[in-house]
Amino acid sequence: MPIELLTVLEWLGPDAEHVEHPDPSWELVEDAIRRLNGRERNDLYLYTDLEAAPPGAYLCVGGGEGGRYVASGLDRGETSPTFALGPGADGGGREPLLVGGNVGLYLRDRIIDLETALRAARSFYDAGGFGGGGVQWVKASSRTIRT
Repeated sequence: MPIELLTVLEWLGPDAEHVEHPDPSWELVEDAIRRLNGRERNDLYLYTDLEAAPPGAYLCVGGGEGGRYVASGLDRGETSPTFALGPGADGGGREPLLVGGNVGLYLRDRIIDLETALRAARSFYDAGGFGGGGVQWVKASSRTIRT
């Protein structure tokens, strides 16, 4: 399922400017991820099948500060998010990361590096969902891992 929309946010204090790119190329998505800096540019979203009921899937890639990212989203009709897993997959502890204009405490195994963020986004871009791309994915409500 193709990506219908890339939304990149630029945070200006408590408010964000949304820049939308319909039918984005992979090159545009990759560039937007590489530009995340964990400050004013700390999240972007890929959407599939916006007109469907329920809506299609989405993926958020957020963070960027110090080469640390999260990649998470929802599949069609699901209520529990799916996360890409990083090298700290022991799950111990949490770390702060600015995503969506707010600092959140993320499990260490859900903080990923740039290469993993790009692989996760490319996998989602190609498949319109979660799984594949050499990335391990986990549902937030369980330890079920999809590769």
